[in-house]
Amino acid sequence: ILLSIRGIMKLYDQYMEEIRVQHQLSQIEITIISFLNNHPGRDTARDICEMRMLPKGNVSLGVESLIQKGLLFRTPDEQDRRRIHLSLTEYSVPIVKEIEIAKEKFLKELFQGLTPLL
Repeated sequence: ILLSIRGIMKLYDQYMEEIRVQHQLSQIEITIISFLNNHPGRDTARDICEMRMLPKGNVSLGVESLIQKGLLFRTPDEQDRRRIHLSLTEYSVPIVKEIEIAKEKFLKELFQGLTPLL
């Protein structure tokens, strides 16, 4: 089972490789962009760490890098200034579209040959 999961992860990485190279992004940066796009109500680094089970340090470095690249910005919470909300900028829109297309291709290959239950 673990080998199968590892194989699936490698396949996913292959589909994201072109996006990483073209936009000079790391895998964690792609994960952060994708997460924020797919989970509009969960927009903090803590949310990303908890839901994706990623180390805080990796997410923190990825967030900082995306901010410096102009793909992300942070906004302090109005009630709790310790809580920082993350938002994608308009410059991330083309990358989000490319990630979604790559995910569709990945899922299509992953489930190739399987018939739907319904």
